This record gives sequence, C-alpha cells and structure tokens, in this order.
Amino acid sequence: MLRANCRLGPALLTVAAFSISACSLPGANAEADGPQAGQNETAAADAPQRACGLPADFAMPHAENPGAGQVRRRTIGGYTLALSWSPGICARADRGDGPPDAPDAPDAMQCGADAPDFGFVLHGLWPEGTAPRDWPQYCAPAPLIDRATIRRHLCMTPDPQLLQHEWERHGSCMRDSAGDYFDTAAALYQRVHMPDMAGLIARGGDVAAVKSAFVAANPTLPAAAIAVSASRSGWLSEVHICLDTQMQYSACPAWQRGAPDHVAIRVEPRN
Repeated sequence: MLRANCRLGPALLTVAAFSISACSLPGANAEADGPQAGQNETAAADAPQRACGLPADFAMPHAENPGAGQVRRRTIGGYTLALSWSPGICARADRGDGPPDAPDAPDAMQCGADAPDFGFVLHGLWPEGTAPRDWPQYCAPAPLIDRATIRRHLCMTPDPQLLQHEWERHGSCMRDSAGDYFDTAAALYQRVHMPDMAGLIARGGDVAAVKSAFVAANPTLPAAAIAVSASRSGWLSEVHICLDTQMQYSACPAWQRGAPDHVAIRVEPRN
C-alpha cells in the first residue's frame, strides 16, 4: 500500500479539530445514505449550506469507475492544495478559453444564476509523485461519498460530482475513507488566509503580484510554494500551494511552478 501515513502537525490538528466540529452533522459518520438517514437529518445539518447560501438539497454524484489503465500507484513525493478562483472559473465559458487544469464543467451550484458569491474554493488536495506528470491516482476502489460528508464540505467545494471525482482519483491514494480525506483537505484549506483580491484587481499586476498577495496574508507561506495558473487569455484560474510529505509548505518542484512571475494576469471580479 502506497498511501501516505503522514500526520498533520500540532498547529494543523487544531485547525482540523475546529473545522470538523464547526461543520459536524448528525449521522456524519454514516457510510450509507438510506431513507432513515434522510429522515434523521435536522435543520442543524443544513448549517454548512446556509453559511454560504447553498440549497438544502442536492443531487448525489455518480461513481466514475475508472478503468484499469487509469490506475497509477506511485510513491508520494508531496502534495498540492489546488484553489480555484471561482469567478474566473464561472466566466470562462463566456470567454471560451477554459484553463487546462480547472474542473471541466462547474456545477450550477457554484456558477448558476442563484449561486453564492464564491471567491477561492477548493479544487482538490492531490498527492504528487516524484517525477513530472507521474502522480498517483485511482489507487484503490472508492465507494460513493455519503450525503453527510458531501453536505459538510459543499461550501469548500460546491460541486458534489467534483467531490466524488477528487475522492476517487486523489483521495483513494491518501486515506481509507472519504471523510478522512476531506477533513484533511478542509484543515489545509482553512489554514490559508485568502488575500485581498479586490485590491489586487484594482492595482492590476502579474503572477508575482498574486504570489505576493498570498504571502502578505500568510507570512509563513513562501512565494516559492505558490504556483499560479491562468487561462489561455491570461485570466486567473487557480492558485496551487505545494506541500511536502508532512503537509507543510514547501517549494514547488520545477515541473509544478506554474506561470512565470513576469506574466501579466487579469482577475475576474466577484459579484
């Protein structure tokens, strides 16, 4: 088994405990999503959605069921915390220049007419390999995520099918359960203080300016641990934060450094 056995450091464990207790739901540890589970859900279970304005109900995802040729078990050399700039992701269809590394079809929950005004959302937490384009994926059979786990993390990743995809493709190489995988991802996501993007938009700038904004908001985050991804026409799509095998900030490998610092970048404003 090549899944990581690393554990979060003391500071991150504190954040993890907070995020889990703040979003805990009745039946959150249930593996099944049967009728009885639905009957037992209370108004308290809808708190995470209400916090960001998501609907109380949602369609459950379907399993991807990858073929044997997609399975790739590799030694984990580090991790990537991938943050999507939601306004840019949602606007890309109108511009016709979708970025190569962002989710292919954002859910209406994230980008629909009645969707909340999201900023940075979590695309995923990815185990990386030790060589270019040789990351582990689909390492073990991954069952459907239960409704309670999806509900708990929708404000972080507002797309049930994307959550299922991330669990099957990436989480199956890291953790034995979807709950453990997403709790780890949530702790790392909540550790990052999001920068003042309105100020960055007003000033304009380049990739280096985006990195500087993140460093200013997160003094322990080195610029070398940040990779910025843009669409074909130069709009911000994602910010990737590189982590070592202990899930601490680490300089990105040469093949994960993203766009060069001098590249001009535009940022889609929030609504």
